[in-house]
Amino acid sequence: MHGPIREKLEELLEAGAPQDETARHLEACQDCAAELRIMKEQAEFLHRLRPAEEVEPAAGFYARVVQRIEDSAVRSVWSVFTEGAFGTWLAYASLALALLVGGWLVTTERHDGHIGSEPVIARQSPSGADMQVKGDQAHQRDVVLVNLASYSDQSK
Repeated sequence: MHGPIREKLEELLEAGAPQDETARHLEACQDCAAELRIMKEQAEFLHRLRPAEEVEPAAGFYARVVQRIEDSAVRSVWSVFTEGAFGTWLAYASLALALLVGGWLVTTERHDGHIGSEPVIARQSPSGADMQVKGDQAHQRDVVLVNLASYSDQSK
């Protein structure tokens, strides 16, 4: 089939008689005319096969198709953990374990290896003498604030 006919093939199959240069080409080229005639016959045959009214599938047809697709799907080893009741219970147990471990980590205190003793921090006073600070963080913070206040008083 030649280019001008191939470009307008859909129009020629839908319309009755070709027009302009297409008609002249079909008169001159018997191969294109024969091929177009065969295609028109096939298109008419296919239109006759189409039912006159819309056919509805039987009830549950789509559900059966989906079920067959799911049944034929390849199952992986991980589907045991993600599907069904076991997967649900596994997810709940994992969440509970994560919450317990998180709570334990938040509530535990850090020790520097000295059990039963207060941490000792060596500081230098504004006058240059070394001093030892014992106690918890609040006490240490108070000592540092006093040192800063006394240092600012000495600089004036």
